[in-house]
Amino acid sequence: MKPNLNRSDEVVWGLTKNGIYSSKSGYQLLDTLEVLSSPTTLVTPPVEKQLWTAIWKTKTTPKLRHFLWRTLSGALAVKERLRSRGILLDTTCSSCNEAPEDIGHVLFHCRFAQEVWALSSVPMPPSGSWSRSIFLNLHHLISCSRKRNLSPERGLIFPWILWHIWKAINSLCFDHIRLDPAVVMDKSKMDAEIWRNLQTGVKGLANPPVSLNHRAHVWSKPPDSWVKCNVASSLVVCESHSGGARIVRDATGSAMYHSRRAFSRPETILVVDLIALKWSVKAMVSLKVDKVMFEISSGVLRDAFHGRTLLPHVSCLVSEILQCLNRL
Repeated sequence: MKPNLNRSDEVVWGLTKNGIYSSKSGYQLLDTLEVLSSPTTLVTPPVEKQLWTAIWKTKTTPKLRHFLWRTLSGALAVKERLRSRGILLDTTCSSCNEAPEDIGHVLFHCRFAQEVWALSSVPMPPSGSWSRSIFLNLHHLISCSRKRNLSPERGLIFPWILWHIWKAINSLCFDHIRLDPAVVMDKSKMDAEIWRNLQTGVKGLANPPVSLNHRAHVWSKPPDSWVKCNVASSLVVCESHSGGARIVRDATGSAMYHSRRAFSRPETILVVDLIALKWSVKAMVSLKVDKVMFEISSGVLRDAFHGRTLLPHVSCLVSEILQCLNRL
């Protein structure tokens, strides 16, 4: 600044351009003094900086990016976080009653969350189990999302899985409705697929496969000398009701056998599907019907037979069904 010798000296505020004090500059001064007076200045490691940046570049909706940010920031209202804010409550997990309810437990380690992840095709960490660190788990999931050799259902679906696990826990806490892990997985797949279709523009939605969907619901007859056994199952979680039904028809479409029954101790829709199929296969063995085709509409059942589940009781049911099929 060129000094003006004809003007008398005056006091000005040096942190603004016009020399006039403002509350904003005052707060900035206080922040600067606090940083300068602190003994050590914490520096964010490069890997952590990359993860924070990668969260906002994740291929998902803005709402789910914000949810991922809240997850990593520890800003989800789980019992452990509420207790740290002075709210006196029991921190035991409302879903499994086996461990304290923190963010990592709810999204990764709870029995309910593990069943959902087991139904998914998302690759597990190299150790074979989820880490206790939310940072490491999210780092693994985001790393998988960047692998081009992984399909969208394996690499890009994780934000929707985390979101629907969180919604299911809230549904249990506030509405006392326990959702099935298979239902949570189906909702995640559906929401992720809808979002991907929207990203492709109008072209991806101009010719939806209506004819294919209608064709899938039309019963097709089996070959001559064969019969087809259609199996269905149902589970009402809130009322603890489950059951299955089957109908056996020949090549002309005439019904030969049909039956239905209720199942005890329903657990998940996957278990109910397996029990219904096992019940039907055993019936065909008893009736000595050898040339039979079994048909059931269940995506989770298909994944179970492809070995995409780590649950012991599910693997046991699959083995029993395969043994019964070998007797035909």
